[in-house]
Amino acid sequence: MRITKVEAIPVIIPFNTEWKISTINDFGGGYVVMKLHTDEGIVGIGEIGRWFEGECPSDIVNTCLKFFAPILMEEPDPLNINAIMNKFRCIRERRFSKALVDIALHDLKAKKLGVPVYQLLGGAYRTKIPVCQSIGIKDFKTVQKDLEMYMEMGFKAFKIKIGLDYDFDVKLVRMIREFVGPDIQLRVDANEGYFGTTCIAALQEMEKYGLTLIEQPSSHMHPSAMRNIRKSLHTPLLACESATTPESVFELARNDAADIINIKIGRPCGFIGSKQIEAVAIGAGLPVCIGTMLEMGVGTAACAHLAASMRDFVDTSDITGPTLLVDDIVTTPLTYKDGYLHVPEGIGLGVEIDDDKLDYYRMDK
Repeated sequence: MRITKVEAIPVIIPFNTEWKISTINDFGGGYVVMKLHTDEGIVGIGEIGRWFEGECPSDIVNTCLKFFAPILMEEPDPLNINAIMNKFRCIRERRFSKALVDIALHDLKAKKLGVPVYQLLGGAYRTKIPVCQSIGIKDFKTVQKDLEMYMEMGFKAFKIKIGLDYDFDVKLVRMIREFVGPDIQLRVDANEGYFGTTCIAALQEMEKYGLTLIEQPSSHMHPSAMRNIRKSLHTPLLACESATTPESVFELARNDAADIINIKIGRPCGFIGSKQIEAVAIGAGLPVCIGTMLEMGVGTAACAHLAASMRDFVDTSDITGPTLLVDDIVTTPLTYKDGYLHVPEGIGLGVEIDDDKLDYYRMDK
């Protein structure tokens, strides 16, 4: 089997709700979808998005088509993913571009072998993933409407975005707890919006309202600050922006700066790097969960297969991107039910692209 054509397609789908976090206001960047066509008629698909660190959709498209496509089409064995990804080492960084190729290669290989992607990752520990719905920074009246909608959809856990104003954040968490009652799980995520130890009093106040996790309160550049915050709280600290590579997770463990590691498939260059992060976390005695870049159906399916393959997997994962969008590009929507995302069944990623929708939402037409 040979790869005969590589497509990298930029896509944009609007949100169905207001969305904002502490460190970025514009989520208009969109996604990139990949198709790897072969001479056997098998097509491997991948997706990366919705926002990127150091890359934008046009960067990813150019990198994939200019640098990676010639290597992929010259490769005599596209099933040898390790060897292919190793050839990309000469292109520094470009982690999301590499992740896009990695995901599409895994889908291609799994389809060729007639197995789900999670079988390539060692097999599945679970067939459904506990999920929490993300709530962007907004006024409480709008948050209340979102909570009502998502609880009717069966969500039993929520991640509340914070990080712009301590007093507002404390008040918001209090009002949300009073609204949802004691049985709904709540966690907060500052996306590095807090600074040093000055946020500790606010986080301690929020703890009074029954948090399950506190995610990345301070900068990824300062694990010592994360350690100081962690030691001042009772709630487990989840490292996200500071957990991008196996080396960074090692540093978190060495600095005693996290309780749980959040793995986002785009940051460590795809499935291979994500499993390397998991291995370091296991060695350090740190459990993991899976994070989101608000992916559409293809990218979320990849996250679900990754989550299924993780051994020391705890708490809820916020892989709910499709539920925040007005539409999707997959032929059959992913199944969210009773607070769980069900891992797609079938070979490969278990999802297929609706080409009419892909064409409708593409950004380069």
